[in-house]
Amino acid sequence: MKRAARSRFLAAMLAPALLLFVPFVVYPSLRAFAFSLQKWNGFSAPKWAGLDNFRKLFSDPLFYQALKHNAFLLVAGGTITLGLALFFANMLHRGVRDAGVFRVAFFFPNVIASVAVASLWILIYSTASFGVVNAFLLWLQQLLHGIGIEFLPKDLPFAFAGSNHLLFSIVPMIVWMATGFY
Repeated sequence: MKRAARSRFLAAMLAPALLLFVPFVVYPSLRAFAFSLQKWNGFSAPKWAGLDNFRKLFSDPLFYQALKHNAFLLVAGGTITLGLALFFANMLHRGVRDAGVFRVAFFFPNVIASVAVASLWILIYSTASFGVVNAFLLWLQQLLHGIGIEFLPKDLPFAFAGSNHLLFSIVPMIVWMATGFY
């Protein structure tokens, strides 16, 4: 194929993607950046703020705390998710019996709405009698206490949704939702 014909072919193949990419990705990104340079509450007319919004953002300690939390979720959730995904992919590739059932089971959390997943994990972490994790911890505590081992804290049920533990409680939910996708 001649070079000019090849270039026309490539342009013809890329044109539909570019025609969709520009109005649905590039334009909204540029508008979002323009909005970030304005002071606007969504109701009144926007006023030019320049880089003042970014100065306020970078001087707020809460921004750095949120950045640290996001980095933790990215590293912890991403590392565990990728490791499990590679392990399961390897196991399925080796020819596990009924591999199709496992593929459906692993991908199932991606089909469920995020609200339903959050509701499910709220029930799993619940401090009430039906919370699966706390029920298991209480059972384990009683079992270990019967043997004479004091390993678990005495203040069970454990409040996973408490502000001190919430970040660590989100990681299993992220891993459960994303492992099957990868």
